[in-house]
Amino acid sequence: ITRPHPSAGSIPSDKGYRYYVETLSDIELPLAEQLLISHLFHQVERELEEWLSLAAALTAQLAQNVAIVTMPKPANCQFKHLELVALKDSLVLVVLVLHGARLKQQLITFDQVISQSE
Repeated sequence: ITRPHPSAGSIPSDKGYRYYVETLSDIELPLAEQLLISHLFHQVERELEEWLSLAAALTAQLAQNVAIVTMPKPANCQFKHLELVALKDSLVLVVLVLHGARLKQQLITFDQVISQSE
């Protein structure tokens, strides 16, 4: 690790970076932790914000350090398409598609039977 100036941050040397790439980056998590992480990602909703939040929390926990994840926020969300899908007698899936490939899904239960044509 080199330091171009006493108050500057540290910069890995070519040898240090090569060491990291060849050895430290090959370290795998134990199988139990891999399975736990996979399970956690399957438990959260398929929303980008939730996945990023979980990724930051897991990274912070595994690295025992702070992890911050950011994503650009659209200036405004513009409606593109709405789809209603009858799943069961009184269960409807609402799918809202926004410009910029954003997708929102919500299950709604009605008190009465709903058909796809309704």
